[in-house]
Amino acid sequence: MERLDSLLLHRIDLLADPDDVSAVFANLHASGKVAAFGLSNASPAQVRMLAARVRVPLLINQVEINLDRIDALIDGTLDQCLERRISPQAWCPIGGVGYTAWGRFASPAQWRLVETELDRQAKRHSTDRVGINLAWLLRHPAKIVPLLGSTKPERIRAALASTTIPYSRDDWYNLYEARRGQAMP
Repeated sequence: MERLDSLLLHRIDLLADPDDVSAVFANLHASGKVAAFGLSNASPAQVRMLAARVRVPLLINQVEINLDRIDALIDGTLDQCLERRISPQAWCPIGGVGYTAWGRFASPAQWRLVETELDRQAKRHSTDRVGINLAWLLRHPAKIVPLLGSTKPERIRAALASTTIPYSRDDWYNLYEARRGQAMP
């Protein structure tokens, strides 16, 4: 391979010098080896720090976001993506729904509410829980890109079908409130 479309700095080394990272990115870009750069698992503070030093735009932030792990919705990550026009990529986008990933972040009571709301919406939209989960992610204005990690054509087709669900603001908030375990003020 002669050129990468994008290169993500994965799990930023806490001892990395941002000027060194900037120099490496600049050299890779100037040599034509990498077209675009991004980060993976970067906090809003890390994005700000690197964006202030790196001479090429940071275009991607790959973060864990799903119905079980909603931190990116409330810690400023997705707000920053909107502000800086960074494309958020969701790794483990169906965690909790399609499978239990690395433990459960929602309480059992919260998760029962999530499952009830997922089933209600799935029935109304003639799909399944995973389809609703993906429609929920896709509804966010940051234009979250779910990274499915599947090579099975039937799963890819099912995921693609979630893009046609007429997912409303009310649907989104009903599921978000179920996950939080409380209504929005």
